[in-house]
Amino acid sequence: MDRRFYLFTYDISDPKRLRKVFKTLVSYGMHRQLSVFICELTEKKKILLLRKLRELIDPAGDQVLFVPLCHHCAKGVSTIGQPMEPLKQDCLII
Repeated sequence: MDRRFYLFTYDISDPKRLRKVFKTLVSYGMHRQLSVFICELTEKKKILLLRKLRELIDPAGDQVLFVPLCHHCAKGVSTIGQPMEPLKQDCLII
């Protein structure tokens, strides 16, 4: 099954919706920073996640940004300052 990495980040204006979006993304990928996740998803899982997120947000005031990353790019993510925990295959939802 073909999987792809995605970087998800969000700006949610309501704390209740923010918690719901956070909990949804935690179940699909790895939490990286306050509002940043990396998820490795099949096309089917991506569609399901996007559908769930659309149901949770208020499109007039919230935003979810998702960026496709190739496997090489995702594994090459680095930081300045606090070190980032390496991506672990067994932690990613497939």
